Amino acid sequence: MSPFNTIAKASIPWLWLAGADVVVREDEIALDPASRAALEESGDRTLAKKVEILRDFACRTPTGKPRRLVLRFLVSPVELLGDGAGHVRAMRLVRNRLVPDGKGGLKAEPTGEMEEVPVGLVFRSVGYRGVPLPGLPFDERRGTVPNAAGRVRDPGMSGAGAAPGAKAGASDGVAGTGAAAGVGAAAGVGTAAGVGTAAGAGAGGSLVGIYVAGWIKRGPTGVIGTNKPDAAETVEAMLEDAARGRALDPAEPDAAAAAALVRRRQPAVGSYDDWVAGGRGGGGGGGRGGGAGGGGAPRARVVGAVRGAPGAAS
Repeated sequence: MSPFNTIAKASIPWLWLAGADVVVREDEIALDPASRAALEESGDRTLAKKVEILRDFACRTPTGKPRRLVLRFLVSPVELLGDGAGHVRAMRLVRNRLVPDGKGGLKAEPTGEMEEVPVGLVFRSVGYRGVPLPGLPFDERRGTVPNAAGRVRDPGMSGAGAAPGAKAGASDGVAGTGAAAGVGAAAGVGTAAGVGTAAGAGAGGSLVGIYVAGWIKRGPTGVIGTNKPDAAETVEAMLEDAARGRALDPAEPDAAAAAALVRRRQPAVGSYDDWVAGGRGGGGGGGRGGGAGGGGAPRARVVGAVRGAPGAAS
């Protein structure tokens, strides 16, 4: 095994399953010219490693393990087929091809070529669409808040209409600048911080003090490794604006006031200290249902710690 594969095995252990062969179709991971160019231009070493891992698996011959884990690419599920008795018997897939999206990236386009895969059980683990936030512009087609490098665009200048009001998904973050910048975005509790949503328009066609990160910023793409540079880009925009004086001027700019505002709006909000306390109080440390070192405490115990319930971890 090459040094690269050793690193990959340590970082993605589930790909080396003792009881299952991992199967990848070589034709589905072959890079077309547009994909190859996008990979080279991105300079993303993590993405390049993923491609290399997949190529390695595509070249392998199944060893006869009792199960197979089949990874498919360039296909999308379009229909579940029943057996007439209320049970699923197959999934219909459509073959895709990657085409330029007109914005410097690539998008999947159905070819019309269909395939049926026999299945007996289906778990839905994909599918997300951002929903509007009160007072912010919203792109109905993409399900995102229009932005430039995380700066929310001014609807009067970008042409995006203000949202009638709803909430963002749990992976989203919206933060305001000022001394208490990012208090809500860093909490990771769900929805979004409402600090400064009435900000006025600023230079460059963006709203002063309003930023987005995550899927509400770019759409439902990528993984944890994608979110890191995504968030870093937004934070850099926040710092640049703060240095230029493009920030909100709240009546109570101290961090304590911002924390109090968050707790008034969401009494069950949890801090990092709450999370650590809940994890360490999970019971026994190291086991599947144990403390932070073993995958985290049961949700009820963590919530109890956050809310200060009797018997909660301290």
